[in-house]
Amino acid sequence: MLQSPTMPHRRLLSSLLAAALLGSAAVAQHASGFAYGFDDKPCRGVTVKVLNKAGGMATEFLTDENGAFAVDLDVEIGALVLQNEGVSLHLPLPKGSATGLEARFARERFFTVRGHVVDPGGAPAIGYDLLFRDEHSKSIVGLTTDERGAFFLRSNVDVHDVLVDPCGWQHVEAGPFTKDRGLAIDLRPVANEYFCLRGHAFDDQDRPAANWRLQARGNEERVAWTRVAADGSFALWSRRPIDQIEAWDGVPLMGRAGPWQASAKVDLRERDHAFVLVTGRVFDAKGRVVAGAYVYPSIARVPPSGLASPGATTDKDGRFILRTLRDVPLLWVAKPGHGVAISVDMPAPGKSVEVRLK
Repeated sequence: MLQSPTMPHRRLLSSLLAAALLGSAAVAQHASGFAYGFDDKPCRGVTVKVLNKAGGMATEFLTDENGAFAVDLDVEIGALVLQNEGVSLHLPLPKGSATGLEARFARERFFTVRGHVVDPGGAPAIGYDLLFRDEHSKSIVGLTTDERGAFFLRSNVDVHDVLVDPCGWQHVEAGPFTKDRGLAIDLRPVANEYFCLRGHAFDDQDRPAANWRLQARGNEERVAWTRVAADGSFALWSRRPIDQIEAWDGVPLMGRAGPWQASAKVDLRERDHAFVLVTGRVFDAKGRVVAGAYVYPSIARVPPSGLASPGATTDKDGRFILRTLRDVPLLWVAKPGHGVAISVDMPAPGKSVEVRLK
């Protein structure tokens, strides 16, 4: 039988509850202020990293259009680290909460690295990502080359090397870079490590697909990309085998299947190479529908790897619909627990396909 606590016990419980509430209230922390850029004006887009007392990352966000930042956390804040380009400011917060903080990057000492990138064919590498890294190959900051293939970096952290096109070319330009200097990254001397797909791309009205993004994939990942020029021409350089190329105008609209491992001429016309819809249904060996089966469009005669993302998954009735390149020759279908993956020929346009797992 439960008994009501006595008066002394009530006082003790009340004291413990009050202490717990005060303790939880004390943990709640607030920090706010403004970031000012290299021109000493309020700066939007500055990265704000909030560290806890142990130095671990608590959260991360960007300053707003007025350069303002504010954060409320239920953990004790140890410090803020604000980063603009490669310049970092460390603001210790010994009391946890603080308001009216200021981060003024114009007052910091830093060095600059400015330069340009030339692709293996000698043209400006426009719109390519550059990753500036420390001696442990950890990212300091990432930048993108402009319409002239140029870049400009300010940093107060020593740069060990620069990784050009981290998801594609993966060219490493060795440093270190620790003071003001110019840097020309010219890939022509290593052009023998690359091959190039050249051609023209046209939209569904046979107009040049100007400024469309042309992306190459190989082994289930992006290996190269470029922009289509105003006249529809393109030069796509890669140092890794290409399984397919896709042309994007916001979304992928057309493409062609490879493979390519050497330089070649490849043209794209949306009238001939637009993505197509493929439908079908999957059954098991006894003729029962299979829900949750993975369907992969592929150019390979071997099953897809376990890391590959399926083009579609069958519904409760075993049906699927996927969008793929017109000239992809095969569909692979697999379902965990239903034996090996099965490959079938891609159906003709407008036709559906039935697949039976063994």
